[in-house]
Amino acid sequence: MLILAIDTTGFSASIALVKDGKKVFFNKIDSGFIPGKNWWDFPYLLPSCHQKFLIRNLKGIKWEDIDAIAVSTNSGIYNCILVGLSVAETLAYCYKNL
Repeated sequence: MLILAIDTTGFSASIALVKDGKKVFFNKIDSGFIPGKNWWDFPYLLPSCHQKFLIRNLKGIKWEDIDAIAVSTNSGIYNCILVGLSVAETLAYCYKNL
């Protein structure tokens, strides 16, 4: 079973492909946002950073090989969680076998 895992709950975002419990692909981006220092920008810019990161890393995936999509939804930055959920739901809708 090949699972696409997405995490956009915080200041970093990650994406992974896991096959039978073993990591096939992993990539993570750190946004560089520092709470308190540039706090006024992050609600607007951070979700955009996560979205661009996901789109860039999803290119080239053979969707017919993906069996499931896992996305983290617990305790995080609300706007960032919505990015991960939106991407996962859109992919599941477009490739209905997921």
